[in-house]
Amino acid sequence: GKAAFVCEREGKETSPIPGGDEFNVCPKCRPPFEWDRTKPHRLLEHVGGHILFDSSLDSALEWCGLCMRLSPLCIFYLRKGKGAASSAQIDMERSRCPNLLKFSYRSAASSTSLAPCSNVPISCPLCASDLAAVWKYNMKAHFSKHHPSQHSKDILMSS
Repeated sequence: GKAAFVCEREGKETSPIPGGDEFNVCPKCRPPFEWDRTKPHRLLEHVGGHILFDSSLDSALEWCGLCMRLSPLCIFYLRKGKGAASSAQIDMERSRCPNLLKFSYRSAASSTSLAPCSNVPISCPLCASDLAAVWKYNMKAHFSKHHPSQHSKDILMSS
């Protein structure tokens, strides 16, 4: 397989502060890796690679899948798409993130050989339906923090 990224940063993880160019580049990569906002699936793939494989990130924390800030700095809500057969969509009015951008939720949620990342915000099956969604790759951390008596693997497989 191919490497998703090669980068390291000395010290602890940091979350960038809004206002400036820090959201145009990956906060973890050195030299800076510039995000192409015209290709949101590539941005999701890059950040998803960090969340899954970057050992400098604390896997017990919930990371935003678009900018790598910690939850709850970024928050995503889902809404039903238009039409009976439509998939979920990001509610652009209620969600907040400095990198908030439109993307095809259905195609981003499906892993393929050309686009293996499937990290999208999903509804937690145990949380109230009006609460914010959780990034798929953060679901284990979410269950550990918010539902410690539940087994996330069993619940997610049955939903």
